[in-house]
Amino acid sequence: MLPVRGISYLVGEVSTDDVRRDLEVIARNLHCTTVMLIGDGKRLIDAARTALGTGLGVYIRPSVPELPQPKLLEHLDAVAAAAEELRLEHPGRVTLLVGSEFSHTAPGIVPGPRSFLRLKLIVRLRCLHRSRPAGSGFLLDRRLVRHAPRIRGDHPRDEAVQARYVGELIGRYDAEGVHGCFVFTFAMPDFPHHDDPRLDLDKAGFGVVAVSADGVGRPKEAFHEVARRYSS
Repeated sequence: MLPVRGISYLVGEVSTDDVRRDLEVIARNLHCTTVMLIGDGKRLIDAARTALGTGLGVYIRPSVPELPQPKLLEHLDAVAAAAEELRLEHPGRVTLLVGSEFSHTAPGIVPGPRSFLRLKLIVRLRCLHRSRPAGSGFLLDRRLVRHAPRIRGDHPRDEAVQARYVGELIGRYDAEGVHGCFVFTFAMPDFPHHDDPRLDLDKAGFGVVAVSADGVGRPKEAFHEVARRYSS
């Protein structure tokens, strides 16, 4: 099995207890060896300490969209210093990851005033070479209207598709001797699950845990498939 069996985790505005609970689930129930923490500032470093305390290795990935490049470099210097302190305390278990998705999150690389517009441009250029768009996030209609974002069109909820796709990739990586992988992602609270199919943004999300608008999480089929693959 892959030496590095990971998943990404979006460090948001949740309590320390919630972060600890989720990281323990990642370590114990998903059978991950490593977690990629995506976030900003002190919360990111605190989450890394918590993850290390559960026995997980950590990849620290600062995410600060839209910062001007001088401010971004200043921020990365501070995160790097904090990550180095953790690396010295936990040799071999801490990795700093920078540059991921900077093509659309950092101004000045791809034209466009905001991250989402730059990402749309990247996808549009990519689709010139593909027969269909990449990424389920573009099922959403997030136009500036008064109602909540809605799913465009009639897209049935089919958790088996995600589970099969993720499972096949993990199996392929393992067969080819890849060192490791990170499933994207543990949960996406900004894409909440809803009983109304038109408002079920989780259908367009990538989380292996579906989170309702009131914050209650439920493991999806992909969660169990990842756990099965990582525990074998």
